[in-house]
Amino acid sequence: IQTTITQTTIDGLYDVLNGPRYLQAVSDIESRGEQATTDAIFAQMIASGYGNANGVIEPNSDDPLITWNISQPQNTDSKSVDGFEVAVQHLIGETGFGVGVNATFVDGDVEFDSESLDQQ
Repeated sequence: IQTTITQTTIDGLYDVLNGPRYLQAVSDIESRGEQATTDAIFAQMIASGYGNANGVIEPNSDDPLITWNISQPQNTDSKSVDGFEVAVQHLIGETGFGVGVNATFVDGDVEFDSESLDQQ
């Protein structure tokens, strides 16, 4: 099993970052010879009138769609594992003590190294 990452977007979920208002704020800051930190970019966007009455910058349709990275397990090869398990339990009279035995028998074409810390 390995992990695969799929990138996707969802219509209507816009990202302020890298949108035209964001890029304009970065350009304005850098043209003044200042460093475009996240705080400076936010302040510039508010100063440019891109915030609402509560000082929140809301995404709009000019902004790019948010790109989501979805990770999920994926089988890499076809493997076969067959097996069965047996369990037996016996109580010794009314003593409350007993004996339990179990065994698992497995056969397959899968290799596993119990000493390896790498993904297998």
